[in-house]
Amino acid sequence: MKRYLLITLLVASLLGACASTDPTPPPTPGIPIDPAFNNLLEVEILRDVAYMRPIEDEPHTDELKLDFYAPVGAGPWPVLLILHGSSATKDGFQIYSRTLAGHGMIVVTPTWLSTVPDPTPFDAQSFRFEEETLLCALRFAQAKAEEYNGSNSSFTVMGHSAGAMMGVPIAFAGEDLIDRWEAFAERRGGPAQQVECVEDDGSIPHVDRYIGMSGSYDYFEQLQATNGTVGLRNIDIELWSLVSPYAFMGDNMDLRVRLIHGIQDPTVPVPIAFDFQEALLNTGYDSVLRLPEDGHNLEYYLSLGLMLDIMGEADD
Repeated sequence: MKRYLLITLLVASLLGACASTDPTPPPTPGIPIDPAFNNLLEVEILRDVAYMRPIEDEPHTDELKLDFYAPVGAGPWPVLLILHGSSATKDGFQIYSRTLAGHGMIVVTPTWLSTVPDPTPFDAQSFRFEEETLLCALRFAQAKAEEYNGSNSSFTVMGHSAGAMMGVPIAFAGEDLIDRWEAFAERRGGPAQQVECVEDDGSIPHVDRYIGMSGSYDYFEQLQATNGTVGLRNIDIELWSLVSPYAFMGDNMDLRVRLIHGIQDPTVPVPIAFDFQEALLNTGYDSVLRLPEDGHNLEYYLSLGLMLDIMGEADD
């Protein structure tokens, strides 16, 4: 295990103020990697592969695409689905994904359309669209991984920022999420199914690891209605139960959770990660929070070594 550098006294004292109640370890800097961090394995890449199609013209009309990275070899390779944040695309993860694949894992990076916080935080149709889209990515990753010696017992969902938030329902609830949306639509008169999956054999892989990077886990807890009511749980508890990361506490209790949050994050303050970690531990999850000395984007290449550590640790 690599030895981390000590953080500055300022950060240490800041976090020390809540040490008596915080169950997480002290901050740990990101692990710099060798600039010549060459791939150990040859990587086969499939780019711009369609994985879902909208059923209706709204809220979106175009099919969405993903990139697929697989090491060449016998495997079996663990499978990693990476969900980007809002206002981003899969293209921002090309080098990162290829490098991870070169170190022995299948990596799938879809472009998905985040509606957070647009057009409205109370739009059930948009959120059903998002979650069904991500389930399609999960199905595609499973189907395609089988063709490239992917493991059927090692599936990880990792999300960044809004991708970390929306990745929680996918990783924690999985296939059950479909039934929950159907029950919601029956009670409320919609929304109906929003997308069709390119790969759909009726099964969704069981996710055994979730990695959240700079996640905005409390987004739905902070929403405010026009009448001043705060928190989607107090505004619309049925919709809250389908979208808020906190609503899925108790699902998939065998899930191994690893959170990574930069202590210098100006976009999503680090206490949000502390609160989510506390909820996970109180529920009984195997969860660890790591705190590299990075900002919101975690300077992906600097945290690549840390990512490899986490993926290796998850299989111990």
